[in-house]
Amino acid sequence: MENSFTVAEETTAEPSEPKAATGKSQKRKTTAYRAPSVETSAARPKRVDEFAATGTVPDYKDYERLRRYISSQGKILPRRRSGLSAKNQRLMARAIKRARHLALLPMPGTLNK
Repeated sequence: MENSFTVAEETTAEPSEPKAATGKSQKRKTTAYRAPSVETSAARPKRVDEFAATGTVPDYKDYERLRRYISSQGKILPRRRSGLSAKNQRLMARAIKRARHLALLPMPGTLNK
């Protein structure tokens, strides 16, 4: 039975320059960063905390006001979009959840498109 493996012939070429190390010492490819846009700061003015300005507390019975803090998909808007303080954002989220439970506001994903 013959051996089906073949032995590669050795080359007598001179060794090339040593390869660079593949560790962390290699320089990383730099990426271009986009310059900050001037339009973004002027596009959306900073919202004022409506509840702090009027001295009121978010209430589940005031669903017309709570509707402003719900997206078109029925999700609660994040604080960076609503402009509320952290405390009022928590109170508003709790009020929206109570209003949903009483069917005063829609659940997420149940809105007609």
